[in-house]
Amino acid sequence: MCSRLLPAGSLAVAVATALLAGGCGSGDDWSRPHAKPTAVGHPGPGFLPATSLAPEATITPRPGSWNAVRPSDGYRVVLLIVGEGHQTRTLVNAVTEWAEGEHVSLKTITATKPAGVPSGPVSPP
Repeated sequence: MCSRLLPAGSLAVAVATALLAGGCGSGDDWSRPHAKPTAVGHPGPGFLPATSLAPEATITPRPGSWNAVRPSDGYRVVLLIVGEGHQTRTLVNAVTEWAEGEHVSLKTITATKPAGVPSGPVSPP
């Protein structure tokens, strides 16, 4: 069962990385670097725990605690797709719908050699 979750887990890592590494700009043709992305708004109570987090901790924000936050204009996201299973399709559909709803520039890339995709967090450039 764990091996079936790996592609979706890798995709989740790629999505998180893409959200951190996305940029801002208008008339986005993806050929030039963009300014560091910023969020518009602030998370509500329950988004983060009241205590400090341990390294690599996992949190579960209170539902709706992120509703007042949106990406800035011109935000760019790269969605790296690894695998073809149900979980991967579900995540791809969710990211695509989010990008359309937030008017985010989305570039989708399907990994042709999944063995070379990082399986953990990747620092943005």
